[in-house]
Amino acid sequence: MKPLIIVNYKTYQESSGKNAISLTLKLHQISKKLKDYSLAIAPQVVDLKDISKKNGVLLLAQAMDSITYGANTGKILPESIKESGAKGTLINHSENPLPDEEIKKQTEICRRLKLLSVVCAFNLTSLRTVLSFKPDYVAYEPKELIGGNVSVTSAKGHTIREAIQLAKEKKVKLLLGAGVHSLNDIKGAVKLGADGVLISHALVKAGNPERFFRI
Repeated sequence: MKPLIIVNYKTYQESSGKNAISLTLKLHQISKKLKDYSLAIAPQVVDLKDISKKNGVLLLAQAMDSITYGANTGKILPESIKESGAKGTLINHSENPLPDEEIKKQTEICRRLKLLSVVCAFNLTSLRTVLSFKPDYVAYEPKELIGGNVSVTSAKGHTIREAIQLAKEKKVKLLLGAGVHSLNDIKGAVKLGADGVLISHALVKAGNPERFFRI
């Protein structure tokens, strides 16, 4: 299986509404040319349905809630993201952190609904915890690298290697995030033994995704 690159659209203007569709079309074309990687995208929930009609890459939600049908105003129903075309979801992103019990519930819901679970962890302690929930992927994002300019592959190498080893022992795929700024960072992450990366602003705000991938 090829390493996975998940592009988190967040709520950037460049990846919202009509811009989200435009970016998705570009990434879909890029995905056809990428020989060494698979692409996935995580747009805002409100954009999922429109994007699913025009999308040819793996579609994920940015978040959901551990609820079922009923009186849950303002919550995100897992069944609804699936119906909107999402094949999985991010869980416990650093900008939307969750208690351990909620992470566990959401991972179990994903398993039940056959949705891909991508659970974020910010240090080795949290990584060990979320690995015990057996998600499909964990995304290891050291807090000190979030929003910075240091590459995840050049900082705290021993911690990253330990994270990769922990995931392999639990037979869970691991992505590296926070500090992924270039194609070289992606290549470096894979060389370290990661199964891919979680990336956002470096690609979304690049203006020219083709140039980012050197296509």
